[in-house]
Amino acid sequence: MAHAIKLRFLFDLTCFNCPLFGRHGSSSITGPRFTRWLPNGRADAIRMPLAHAPNRIEVWFDRLGSVQEGFIVFGDKHEFDENVMRNQLALEAGHLNGEAVFACVLPDELNALKLKLQDTEPYLHLARNVADFLSKPLKQFLDTLRLRYGQFWLPELHLFDSRVHKIAEYCRQFWISWRENETDEWLPFEPSAIRDPVVLRMQAGQERFSQLLTEDDWRELQKTFNPAVELPLALSSLVTALQLLEDGQVREAFIHAVTGLELALDHKLSQAKLNTIRLARRPIETFADTDLTPKFATAATLLGIDPSEVEDALAGIQIRNDIVHEGKEVPEKYEKELNAVFDAATLLLGIHKWKRPNVNIGNAIWPEHVGKGS
Repeated sequence: MAHAIKLRFLFDLTCFNCPLFGRHGSSSITGPRFTRWLPNGRADAIRMPLAHAPNRIEVWFDRLGSVQEGFIVFGDKHEFDENVMRNQLALEAGHLNGEAVFACVLPDELNALKLKLQDTEPYLHLARNVADFLSKPLKQFLDTLRLRYGQFWLPELHLFDSRVHKIAEYCRQFWISWRENETDEWLPFEPSAIRDPVVLRMQAGQERFSQLLTEDDWRELQKTFNPAVELPLALSSLVTALQLLEDGQVREAFIHAVTGLELALDHKLSQAKLNTIRLARRPIETFADTDLTPKFATAATLLGIDPSEVEDALAGIQIRNDIVHEGKEVPEKYEKELNAVFDAATLLLGIHKWKRPNVNIGNAIWPEHVGKGS
C-alpha cells in the first residue's frame, strides 16, 4: 500500500548573467518581473491540476525585500511596503516556493526516509520518483512564464537524466524537505550523503513596464495553468528573438521571429487539418507546402487579420529574406515590421496578450492614479 508524504521546496530563480540595469546597478535578476504588484505568498498560490488526484503541487512567490531610496529592492528582509509596490513599475518576485503532496511512496521507501538510510536503493528510487513528480510540472510552469509571458531570463529547468545528473544533486537544487503529518517537523530530503559539485546551473519608455507580469496575468495563471498542456514550439523561437533583440542582435532576432511566425502558421494549419473531414485534408496539406509569403498572406486574409498589420508582417518577412538570402543589413527603422511579425505569430497561436518585456528598462515610481504603465 502506498503512503503519502508532504514536500516543501524552493527553486532558485536568480539570473546571474543579465546585463547591468536599474537604479541600483544590479547585474542579476531574481525571478519573474511584475509591475505594480507581486503575488502575496500562499494567499496567491497556483494549484496545479495533476492526473493522480491524491497528488498535489502548489507554487507561489513570497513578498520579500526592503525599501531603499524609495524603491523596493528584492532581498531576504520582510520589510515590504505595499504602498510603494502599487507605484513601482518593476518588481522582482524572487525564488519559486512550493509545497506538494506525493502519495506514491512505497513502505520500504518510507522506512528508508524515516531512518535516513541514505544511498540505499529504496531512498534513491523514491528520489527519482520525487524528481520526476516535481520537475515536469515545474518545468512547464517556468516555461509558461518564459515563453508565454516573455520572461526569457528565467533559468530553464532540465528534466532529470541519469546520463547527465546524479539524483542526489538534482534533488538538492529544489532544497526539498519532507514530513508525513501536518504536526511533524520538516526534515531534509537527502537521498545521498555524498556531495558532488553541482553542474546544473541554468542557462540562462514607461509603456514597456506594462509588458512585465501584472496581477491580472497571475490571476489568469491561477485559473488556466495546466502542466499537461504543451506550449507551441513557435513560442521558443519568438522568445529567442526577444533575447537576441535585447542583446542588440537585430538581424538574428528577425530570423528567429520569422521562424516563429512560420512555426505558428504550421501549428494553425495542423489544427485545421485535425478538425477537418478526411476529404478536405489534402488541400490543406498542399497549401501548407507553399512558400511562407503567399501562405501567410492567404491565411491572414482568411482569418480576418487587419490588412495594415498583414502588410507590416509581410514587410518583416521580406527583411528576413533579404538578411538570409542577400546578406543585407536591417533597415534603420524596423520596429513596426518586427512587432507585426510578433503580433501575427501570437495571433495565429491564439494568444491575444503575449508579453514582450525588456531587461534594461530601469525602474520608476509612478503614482497609480496616473495610469498603470503609461
